[in-house]
Amino acid sequence: MAKLTLTVTNFIFKLISTMLVLWVAHVVNRVWFFGGWGYFSTALIIAIVGLIVDMTVLPFLGNSRTLAVDFVVNTLLIWFVPVLWNGPRISFLPTLICSAVITVLEAGIHRFINRTNRLVDQAEER
Repeated sequence: MAKLTLTVTNFIFKLISTMLVLWVAHVVNRVWFFGGWGYFSTALIIAIVGLIVDMTVLPFLGNSRTLAVDFVVNTLLIWFVPVLWNGPRISFLPTLICSAVITVLEAGIHRFINRTNRLVDQAEER
């Protein structure tokens, strides 16, 4: 049950933080997204893919390598997802900046996940 709660917390954090970063990027550069659906759909796809990466890659590669994978995946998704709903093509430099900010935020959640996983494993051993 604790692992499920941790997974849901991870997903919610990813979704909210990604939406906030994309919203700030939109405020700075008004041509990125068309209304709330653009933010939500892009953030939802990034959160789902990020959660899958965290569940599959994080236990094996550790925090640093997983953050590198997250950065690449986030960059590609931020750049490509708006095309799926006929949004404007986002230039690559702002995409890299957004991805870097999201990756820094994810570093915090990765530390939380690793620490909590260790505590849950220790509690289950007892």
